[in-house]
Amino acid sequence: MRSGIADPLGVVGAPPIEYAFRDGMKREPNDEGDDMDTIDGIDLNSFATGNSVKGLSETNCRDVPTAPGVYVVIRAASGVPPFLPASKAGRFKGLDPSYPEEIVRAAWVHDATVVYIGKGAGRNGLRQRVRQLVQFAYGKDVGHRGGRLLWYIPEWEQLLVRWSVCNGEPADTVKAGLIERFREHYRNRPPYANRISGGTGGLRPALSRRRPWDGGKPLRFAK
Repeated sequence: MRSGIADPLGVVGAPPIEYAFRDGMKREPNDEGDDMDTIDGIDLNSFATGNSVKGLSETNCRDVPTAPGVYVVIRAASGVPPFLPASKAGRFKGLDPSYPEEIVRAAWVHDATVVYIGKGAGRNGLRQRVRQLVQFAYGKDVGHRGGRLLWYIPEWEQLLVRWSVCNGEPADTVKAGLIERFREHYRNRPPYANRISGGTGGLRPALSRRRPWDGGKPLRFAK
């Protein structure tokens, strides 16, 4: 681990935070000698420097573009977090956002920095989806149940959200590609909070079980 420096990620509107660079979170020179912004095998050169979850809440996501795109959620702190005992996120359609403790712990990807990869392809693109993510985190009953393992991380307000507009390529496809690159970096494991298997998320079902905490619907976990 390299020595910590103050806010290397340039979080907009957030106070300086002590971060430490880790193996999966680094800037590497390319063939032209320029730095490449690469985290967990994912090239983030096209991504905005972003903002913390707290900063996005305070600004109501006004700096997030309304075009379709993808976003990543980054935890700069190293080590396994002391997970919160329960989630206080929103209860969209009355559904409990919680997971059993064993699932929260088993989902963690050791040494990873990217903890979630999402997309925004609705009417207001990235701004709409990132705003829903943030509102859900603060307990509002909005439709962003994807990634809800994020809200077990104690410093969830300081998680960094970075986004990139998709120019001509479907956001679903771009998101799937990012997840696949992460999986290649971490022995086929998806990011911590990308739990539910889907047709475009690059996740393969590993097991199926009933989830009484989530309306009794089947839940498929990726490896």
